[in-house]
Amino acid sequence: MTKKQLQFRAWDKEKKQYFYHNNNFDERMVLQLNGVLGLFNGKTYDTVTDRFVLEQYTGLKDKDGKKIFEGDILEMTNVGWKYTLVKFYLGIFAFYTEETSFLYPMVRCYWEEGRVIGNIHDNPELLK
Repeated sequence: MTKKQLQFRAWDKEKKQYFYHNNNFDERMVLQLNGVLGLFNGKTYDTVTDRFVLEQYTGLKDKDGKKIFEGDILEMTNVGWKYTLVKFYLGIFAFYTEETSFLYPMVRCYWEEGRVIGNIHDNPELLK
């Protein structure tokens, strides 16, 4: 059995941008075991619970090969929904659509034909 490395990205509410692991994560950032992102202040790590939104990679890619993260918005015309939001709920990744107000498990026939077109922070208007 192969272990998969967990991947995360963090939305910075102040800077209005994403930080990706191994890309543009600030070297002062550390992900604590409780899932909270901390910033090194020179002596210790300050817990910053309200500045960042941590989002996990689902391990899946859309039809164009783009990684699908929690918080992404996918165009899902193959199942009758225009747009859907990826959420992590009760231990599974699921699609949420405003049209039905339900969560649907991320079944292969859904995501393999979907396309990431934005995310909840940059493009919330897509879900309205």
